[in-house]
Amino acid sequence: MNLRMNPIAVILSLLLCFSTATYWSQISMSGRVIDRENGEPLAFVAVYQKDSHKGTHTDIDGKFSIVADAGSQVTFTYIGYETQTIAAASSEDITVTMSRKSVMLNEVVIRPGVNPAERIIRAAIENKKNNNPERDETFTYDSYNKLVFTADIDSAKYNDPTQYNSLDSANREMVDFFQKQHIFLMESVSKRKFMPPARSEETIVASRVSGLKNPEFALLGTQLQSFSFYGESVNIL
Repeated sequence: MNLRMNPIAVILSLLLCFSTATYWSQISMSGRVIDRENGEPLAFVAVYQKDSHKGTHTDIDGKFSIVADAGSQVTFTYIGYETQTIAAASSEDITVTMSRKSVMLNEVVIRPGVNPAERIIRAAIENKKNNNPERDETFTYDSYNKLVFTADIDSAKYNDPTQYNSLDSANREMVDFFQKQHIFLMESVSKRKFMPPARSEETIVASRVSGLKNPEFALLGTQLQSFSFYGESVNIL
């Protein structure tokens, strides 16, 4: 008896067999990638099947999932770590450990020379006559000056209730005091005029001193520090 085979049925049967064989030749593989030394998860590790375009990356927790061909090799690469390659195996909880690379640095030779800071300082000293604003220029300016005397209290004393409550009453009063005010504060506004070669005049325009209604003294800006650092001497407080 002769049987006629439908060509379309034959082709569909072959395709079905091929698809089934292809499906069963692929395996699902998932797990985590961690640091070998401390066990911390490694995020954004490249995970791919060797010699193919199949790949993925680990998430922020070091987890990954990839579908690979049975019998293939899966490679894990990460900057600063040794590349790891393992055989693809059907698993839902595989742990891949990666070791850090030993980085070899090139030799650096340090020889004694001129300190760059010293070179800049020497150049400033050599050119101080050219850069001194009081050399041959007439100028006028207004100056605001502020002088504060206070105490530097540990912030934990008033931010941490436990530490604050452990203080005695005297220390609590001190902490409360310095949270609100300083020991002494002086503010002043002055006007200064200068005319070469050495005529200088500074006048107090306004002043205020904490705790004193009628202060009989005020602070000049030039008493705190010199206007210029290019003179032969410099005033600091």
